[in-house]
Amino acid sequence: MGFSTTSLYSQSEKTNESDLIQGKLSNGFRYLIKPIPGENSLKMRFYVRAEESEEDFQLAHLIEHLAFRKSEAFPNGIYNIDSVFNSVGMKGPGRDIYAYSGTQLTEYIFNPNPENEKSLRLGLSWFFDISSGLKLDDEDILIEKKTLHQEHKLRTSGQEHVFVNQSIIDAAIIPCETSFDNYTRKIDNLKTSQIRKFYEAQYEPSNMVLMVVGSIVNVEELKIEIENTFKKLKPANNDKEFELESECKLAYLDQKDQFIVKMKRNLDQESRDGINFNFYYKDKVLLKNVKTKKESLKRRKQIILWDIVADAMRHQLNNLTEVYNPSYTISIEETAAKSNATVALHLRVNIPSDSKDSEVTLAKVFQQLGLLIFNGYEKKQWQEIKEMKLNEINSKFNDSLSYWEDELKNHIINGDLLNGNKNNAIESWLSDISVDEFNSYLKEFIGHAPNDIGILIPSDFENKFQNKKLRVLIDNNLMKTDQLTYKKSPNVLMTKNEVNNLEPVSYEKVSDSVSLHYRLNNGIHLVLVKDTTRKNSIKLQGFSPIGALDLNPLDFYSATYAPRIVRNSGVGEMNKFELRSILKNHSYLSVVPYVTATETGVKAETSTENTEVMMQLIYLYISNPRYDSIAYLDWKNNAKKSIESPHYNIERTNFENYIKEYFNPQKIFFASGVKYFEYSAMVDFDRAMKSYHKLFAMSDQFTYIITGDFQEEFILQLAQKYLGNLTSEYSSLNEDSGFAKQKKSEDRYVHFENKLSVSTKQNDIWYSLQFLREPDNHSWQEHLKFEFLKEVITEMIWKLRFEEGFSIYHINVKGEYHLNLSKYLLSIMLQCKPEEFDAIRNKSNEILEDITRGKIPNLVYEKVLDRMKMKYENSSKQLKSLERLYLNYSLNKKDKNENFSFPKSGELDDFFQTLNENRIMQYAREFLEEDQFFEFSM
Repeated sequence: MGFSTTSLYSQSEKTNESDLIQGKLSNGFRYLIKPIPGENSLKMRFYVRAEESEEDFQLAHLIEHLAFRKSEAFPNGIYNIDSVFNSVGMKGPGRDIYAYSGTQLTEYIFNPNPENEKSLRLGLSWFFDISSGLKLDDEDILIEKKTLHQEHKLRTSGQEHVFVNQSIIDAAIIPCETSFDNYTRKIDNLKTSQIRKFYEAQYEPSNMVLMVVGSIVNVEELKIEIENTFKKLKPANNDKEFELESECKLAYLDQKDQFIVKMKRNLDQESRDGINFNFYYKDKVLLKNVKTKKESLKRRKQIILWDIVADAMRHQLNNLTEVYNPSYTISIEETAAKSNATVALHLRVNIPSDSKDSEVTLAKVFQQLGLLIFNGYEKKQWQEIKEMKLNEINSKFNDSLSYWEDELKNHIINGDLLNGNKNNAIESWLSDISVDEFNSYLKEFIGHAPNDIGILIPSDFENKFQNKKLRVLIDNNLMKTDQLTYKKSPNVLMTKNEVNNLEPVSYEKVSDSVSLHYRLNNGIHLVLVKDTTRKNSIKLQGFSPIGALDLNPLDFYSATYAPRIVRNSGVGEMNKFELRSILKNHSYLSVVPYVTATETGVKAETSTENTEVMMQLIYLYISNPRYDSIAYLDWKNNAKKSIESPHYNIERTNFENYIKEYFNPQKIFFASGVKYFEYSAMVDFDRAMKSYHKLFAMSDQFTYIITGDFQEEFILQLAQKYLGNLTSEYSSLNEDSGFAKQKKSEDRYVHFENKLSVSTKQNDIWYSLQFLREPDNHSWQEHLKFEFLKEVITEMIWKLRFEEGFSIYHINVKGEYHLNLSKYLLSIMLQCKPEEFDAIRNKSNEILEDITRGKIPNLVYEKVLDRMKMKYENSSKQLKSLERLYLNYSLNKKDKNENFSFPKSGELDDFFQTLNENRIMQYAREFLEEDQFFEFSM
C-alpha cells in the first residue's frame, strides 16, 4: 500500500465515481474504496447495521463502548496501545478514533496516518476485531454499563424529564424509535447472555460495510488487504443482506396517520413546563426504496426542498415568538437531511398548562403557516435564498474529501445511488426553479394538517384533545388569508447620515516592540497584530482595568449583569429581534460586552468583510444601549429558565462555581448555574444601566487589541471613526467600593453539598484536583512548559478510565493563567460512582505523585512533544494570539513592569530542541507541590 500527498487532479475528476472500487465478499461483507488525488488525509468508516428492538434497549450503544475494551487483537483494549499509535504517527482514541451509535446503525471511525501504511492495517485489524473478536467479559460490561449511566446523566443534565418525555412520544409515533423511560433500570437489567446474543446476531458480515476514502495510490493492494482480512469472517446462517432500506421506514410509510396523547413522566421535576404538541410531516419520496439514479436524485432534491421549507417556516413563525416574555415556544427540527431519517420535519409547540386556551395559540401558529402558503416568497426573496443554497452546495462540492465522505455515507446508510454529475444536475435544477414553482412546493409540503400528532400532557391535566377537532382547527387556520401587518424592521445598523456625522479622530503612534500601537485622541489605545494564518477572520478585545468592584458595593451584581441585560435589549431604537434580523445577513459576527469584578470590556469576532459592521455594533453597544424594562424582565425570566431547563450540564457548572468562589477572595459573578439565578434577583434595572454607562464611558482607560486577516490602514480608519468617537465622561469613579475580602479557608480538601441531588436522584460524585502556582516570570517559555505539563497530566489521568477500569465517562483537564488570581491554574475534573470514589481519589493522587517523581512514561513524553511541536514549531504566531496579547497588555495596565514575553524568530525551534524530560519533570515537581494542591468534591 502506498499513499500520495502530491498528485493533483482537476475538479471534474475529483467528483467522478469511475475510480470508485466496490466489492462484496462471499460472506456478505461489503467495502468501498475511493481514492482522492490531491488530498493528504485518509478516512476509514466501518458501519454495522445493528438494529435494536424494544427488548434490545441500548445494546448497540453498549457494544459500541465495549469495542474499545478487550478483544482478540487488543487484549487490553485499543485505548491501551499508546506505543503502537505513537509508532505510526497517530494521536489515538478520542482524536483519530471514535464511534457513534443509534437504534439502527453504528459507525466506527478510524483516521489513519496517510504517511504510514501500518496505521491503515491497524485500523483494519480493529475493525476485524469489532466484527468478530470482542471479548464482552463481565468486568468490561459492568464498567460500561455504569459509563452509560454517566453519559446519559451528562447529556440530559437538568433536562432528563424533557428528554425522556420527548422520547416517549417519538417512540409512540415512529416505528423503531425507543423510549428512554426507566433508563437506569433497563440498563441494569441487561444480561451478559443477552448482550452476547445481540452481538452474534447483529455483528455478522452481511450487516457490515467498510469505507476508505482519501489519498490512496495503490488501490489494488488495499483491495487485496481488505479482502484477505474480512474473508475470514464466517457468513450468517441466513441470506440477509445489508439493508439499504430500513424496515422501520417502510413501516412508517405504510402506517396510518397517528394521533396520540401521553401523560408526562415527572421524574421528580415539577410538571409546569406545560403541554407539548408534536407535529410530524411525512414524505413518501424520502421513505420509498431507491432503485434508480433518477429516484436517488429526486430524494436528494426533496431533502433540499424540505431544508428551505423549514427555514421559511422558522422565518414566518418568528412573527409570533420574537417577543419578550413569550407565553409559548415554537421549534422546528428539519430531519429530512439526517442519516436514515424517517420523518421529514418535526414542529413543536410548547404551551403552559395553565394557558386559558391552548387551541387559540395553535390557531395562531397554523394561521401564520397559512399566510406563508398564501403569500409565498417574493421573487427577489426567492432569488436570494436560492443563491445562498447554491453557494452552500458549491462549497461542499469543492471540498472533495468531505464531498465523497458524505456521498458514500449516504449511499451506505440511505441507499442513495452514486452519480458523479449529481451536483451539476442539482445546481441546474435549483437554479431553474421559479418563485411560483417553489410556492407550489410550499403548499404541497405543509398546506395540510401534519400527518402525525403527538401530545404530551402533565399527569394532573385532564385530556381534552380530540383528533378530528384538532385537525379541523389546523385545516381551517391554514385556509385563512387575513393579511396581518408587521412593523418593518430596519435593514442597517447605522444610516449613511449617522456614519457620515462621525468625524475620524486623530491619533499618535506609541513605541511598542510587540505590535503596531496607536493612541487615539480620546485616549483609547489601539493595538494591531496582523495574522494572515487566520484567513478572512478578525478578532477583537477591548478592556479597561476598572470593574464592578470599583463601584458602590450595592451595584456589584447590577453592574456585572448589565451587559447581559443590554444584549437582551438591543441598541437605540432597535430591540434585540430587529438587531438579529439585520445581523443574520452578516454570517459569523459576534459582539459581546462584559463587566467582571475587576474589568470592563468587549469581545468580538467576525469575517474580514464584516469588519465595519462589527465596529458599528461595538460603537452602538457602548454609546447607545437600549433602555428597555420589558427586556430586563425577560432577562430575569430567562435566568430562571436557565436552571429549570438548562441547555448545559448544570451540576458540573454548579461544582465549578463553588470552586471559583472558594479561590476568589472578592465577590465574583457567575454566567450560569444556580448562583447565576440567585444573584440575578439582586439586580436593580436602573442601577444596572447607570453602572453600565459609567464603566463604558471611560474610554481613555480602554485598550483595544485587534488580530487577524486585515489591511492595517483600513482598520485604523475604522477605529478613528467608531472607537475614536466613544466618550470619556469619567476620569475616575471616586467611589469607595467598601468591599472587604472574603475570609478564605485554608482547607486542602473541601466537600460541597449537591443542592440538586435530591431533585434529580443524582448519585454520582463530582471530583476535582486543582493546582495554583505563581509564575516564575511571564515568559513564553514558562507558558509552554505549563501547557506541556497539562498535556502530560491529561494523557496520564485517562489511565483511570481504561487501564484502571473505573467507570468514568467524563474526564476534563484545563489550564490557564488566571489574571485575577495572578497565578497559573490547573484543573482536573471527573465524575465517578460513589463506590469507586475513594479508589479513584487515591489513584489520582498516585498518578500525580508519579509525575512529580519523574515517572512519566517515555511514550507519553514523546507523544506530547510531537503534539506541541506540531502546534507551535515554525509558528510564533500561535503564542501571539489575541488571548496572549490581552494578558500582556492587561498585566501592563496593572503594573508597568509586568508583561508577557513573545518568542523571536528561531527561538521556538531552539526551545523544543533543548527541551527534555528533566526540564519538564523539574517544572512538574515545582508546580505540583503540596502547598499548591487542593481537592474538591460534590
